[in-house]
Amino acid sequence: MASTISRSGSGSTSYDLFYGHRKNIFLVFYIISVIAIGFAIIFLLFKGLNFSGDLLIYAAIILLIIGAVGCAYLSVLLELPSISNKFDAIKNDIALKKIGTPEVFGQRLTELICSYFSFTFFTINYSFIKIINTDYIYSDAEIKGWFDPAQHDVMIKRTQETEDVFLFGKEKKNHKTYYLYLIPVWFGSDWLGFIGVYSPKRLRKIFLAFLSNFENDFIDDQLVHVMNYRKDV
Repeated sequence: MASTISRSGSGSTSYDLFYGHRKNIFLVFYIISVIAIGFAIIFLLFKGLNFSGDLLIYAAIILLIIGAVGCAYLSVLLELPSISNKFDAIKNDIALKKIGTPEVFGQRLTELICSYFSFTFFTINYSFIKIINTDYIYSDAEIKGWFDPAQHDVMIKRTQETEDVFLFGKEKKNHKTYYLYLIPVWFGSDWLGFIGVYSPKRLRKIFLAFLSNFENDFIDDQLVHVMNYRKDV
């Protein structure tokens, strides 16, 4: 899932063209679908509702709605793998030792998570990370007091018992409800800590699976490098 599309050579294949313009393609299809739904509803209102006589029109509206929603959902799924390009900047700075402490790594990671995951069906507004032997690192100082200190030990215990992303609870802050998901960070059999993300919506399993793969494919090994830098000092 985290692999990138090769741009070497002529790069003129039909898939390369589609991948590069996928957001625009789906956006155009989505707009056309919404406009078509609007015209169909206006037509029915002016014509007068007659379910038995206009069955095909109703069916077409339903199909257009399904197509519009499905298209928007699929566009998110197609966009997600591009996070590898965004994470490259962090990997490069780790290799150059510009990121040489877990604190700096945590700050860069939480900022990336909040800035990248801003999709219709997959939004993360706030994030924090707890790395072993390191204090909590927050994407925004606002969330420091969002969970009770008594929950710290519970979060640590639960993330040490699983490698799966799971819903820990929800918080109502600033007149909004946020769902807190925890992402355990493991390297082999070693527990390194966990990441917390606040989403305004309950996340579907496919998005939880993506977060799990993101941790496994990118975060854990890079965190080990940074932790080893501290040992070498």
